[in-house]
Amino acid sequence: MTLSSSGNHVFAGVCFYHLDTDYIGIGISTESLEIHVMINGFLNYSRIPLKEGSNQAIWSMKRRGSHLSIGYRRQSSDSVTWVGSYTLPGIQKSVSFGPYFANEGSEDAKASMSALDYKKEI
Repeated sequence: MTLSSSGNHVFAGVCFYHLDTDYIGIGISTESLEIHVMINGFLNYSRIPLKEGSNQAIWSMKRRGSHLSIGYRRQSSDSVTWVGSYTLPGIQKSVSFGPYFANEGSEDAKASMSALDYKKEI
């Protein structure tokens, strides 16, 4: 999934979930990476500064049972930067995913998704 956003505090990324109480949302802005993880209604949030200065990423996911690894790569690179490995209740049988967009600012912002490629590992 290829996503991009327009500027600081505008995040574009991916969201994986089984139920509305169990999800992972990860997004990149021009200056940081943010991660929202909710398990059984309990939220954990992290923000990590980035040095790349680019707001476009190609997102990758590996799923095996209830284990989920999420990463991204820049268009100029072939290597994936793995953000983390997570276990979400219920996703061993099915997982839903889609784009994640967030805007902390009060100004209008643009974000876009241009590609999607999904492969299930056995």
